[in-house]
Amino acid sequence: MRRMIGVSIGARDTTEAHTALREVAQSAAIAELRLDLMNEYDLSALLDERPCPVVVTNRAEREGGKAVGDDANRVQPLLQAIDMRAEYVDVEHDAVHLIHDTKDTKLIASSHDFQRMPHDLPGLHNKLVETGADVVKLVGAARRLSDNVDVLELLSGTDVQTIAIAMGEAGLVSRVLALRYDSCLLTYSTLDKGETVAPGQLTISSMRNTYHANHIG
Repeated sequence: MRRMIGVSIGARDTTEAHTALREVAQSAAIAELRLDLMNEYDLSALLDERPCPVVVTNRAEREGGKAVGDDANRVQPLLQAIDMRAEYVDVEHDAVHLIHDTKDTKLIASSHDFQRMPHDLPGLHNKLVETGADVVKLVGAARRLSDNVDVLELLSGTDVQTIAIAMGEAGLVSRVLALRYDSCLLTYSTLDKGETVAPGQLTISSMRNTYHANHIG
């Protein structure tokens, strides 16, 4: 499945995440579980009877997350998620080598820059493709409207499943118009009363009712 509208969950504990997952199941195609933002979590409880597909992420501090410590320990929850047959796990491009067997889970290799847009987006995309991941994710910070052009041109010129986002107010266009392209796996939004996990995220209601994103073709 491609061109999905997903919701990033910024829950603080298992109970909050359970509630958020149920909300996502009513309004979006997939949820991103940000383990690095949680004070505590019971991964088995979250995944055993999940009401919707999930992307499990434990984002490293160097890529804008809150997970600290060495990569081998940080990736352990992702390996557990793979054992529990999570639909996707998202790991930083320089830690992909720590995941050897994804079983039935799809692997997302990601790169994030919260300061600027990468100057050579196609070149970075190619490097991530070379990791052998099922999906490539590139995220940069938009400073001007023209930054959206690079993202949309990237999506239009590849047949690799890709998540490409220009963060921030100037990059709002990319979050909506990415859904025009068959290469787009998904775009992220937030719950109407949920915490914004990344700059420029729109609420799921805005995506559907204001921008009619679920009808873009």
